[in-house]
Amino acid sequence: MRVTLAPGPNPFLYLQANADASPDAVFAQSPDQVLTNAEAVVYAKKVAYEMRRLGVKAGDVVALDLPDMLSIVFTEAVYHEGGVSTVLPTVLWRTAPFESTGSSAEKRQHRRRMHGW
Repeated sequence: MRVTLAPGPNPFLYLQANADASPDAVFAQSPDQVLTNAEAVVYAKKVAYEMRRLGVKAGDVVALDLPDMLSIVFTEAVYHEGGVSTVLPTVLWRTAPFESTGSSAEKRQHRRRMHGW
């Protein structure tokens, strides 16, 4: 699915600005891990590169179902690519398989999710 986005600032740019101003400041923290602004930028750009390689384009909707720390980084990567992220309710995966009618990248992600890749 692709949506038309209203002009406005890309949220990834806020992360980039924070990393430039305070690279060692905490971007996200869990009981097991601390992620700095600088690390978040690096990880988000790496994930964004892979998304782009898989065919994600500006305006694409990318559904995420990841643990919190990964979800934060992947969301920033989606923003980096000009996409829109959404979170799938856990109940959706438990009740019925997701029927992907979108891009081949979405279908690959769906297959990976369903097969536990």
